Amino acid sequence: MPSDLSKSELQRLRGRDWPAVREAWLSFMPVFPKLGALPDPSSDSLLEVQGFSPPEDKPVRLEQIAGIRSAALWEAVCLYQKAKHTSVAARDLLNSGFQTWSLFNFYHSAYLAAKGTMYLLGVTVPLVQSKRCILDIFASPEDDRNGKKITAEALTDFVAIPVPGLDQHQLWAWFQRLLASTRSVPWDRALAREVHLITESRDFVRQRNYLLYRPGKWIADDLLSPLQTPWAIPPRDGLNTEDPDFLAGLCNHVHSIFDSALVDLSTISAPIRHQMNAALGNVAGDSSN
Repeated sequence: MPSDLSKSELQRLRGRDWPAVREAWLSFMPVFPKLGALPDPSSDSLLEVQGFSPPEDKPVRLEQIAGIRSAALWEAVCLYQKAKHTSVAARDLLNSGFQTWSLFNFYHSAYLAAKGTMYLLGVTVPLVQSKRCILDIFASPEDDRNGKKITAEALTDFVAIPVPGLDQHQLWAWFQRLLASTRSVPWDRALAREVHLITESRDFVRQRNYLLYRPGKWIADDLLSPLQTPWAIPPRDGLNTEDPDFLAGLCNHVHSIFDSALVDLSTISAPIRHQMNAALGNVAGDSSN
């Protein structure tokens, strides 16, 4: 996962136990006024009001930031719904023969799902005072250095980690860090490993950037008219960044990871379950309480 970030910088974000994070969320469940309600207040605004300032040089441990965890979970749910919406839009384009631009949308759907998975794991990416940082809202205790199992009750601190910048390829590097360091995960480890093994974080964004910034770059033979026989969405096995349909495969992989984690949380939270089932493209109804 080489990127502009060094291995030591990425390791500032410590591992976590998913079961502990999952249980901890129950104490910070947001009150959704309706299905699909947009987060209000946002975590950024809460940090701004409380005078939070992203650190400049080294990680800073904080004991309390009021309301931030509930806001972050609400934002994770919103990111899930946005990821589903963009995935459906990408599939509609693909089925209509607009293959190249469907891949552009598949990328953004994957990006939203990766960011949402990070939030669900307790790692947010706030923008405060025009500066970003990584904010671990369920940081392991400071004296935990041996990887022992952590309980939900021990996840009381916050750790703000400075970042020199946070371009999209850098967020993918942080996402890979979480895939590699989270224990007792609910998702398919083989799929997560394929995402983690992408060796250059810039490869996640390369095809998308070519379409935007290279005047002569296109992917499929659909620039002047839609394809009569669109490509099928690739199966969920194998990721090759050189494949022309890589971004669709990446979307499938990351959605599977995000789905698995949120489904796992939804088994103990009816509000999360209702919001999940309301997402565009989710057709399974929920008649339970």
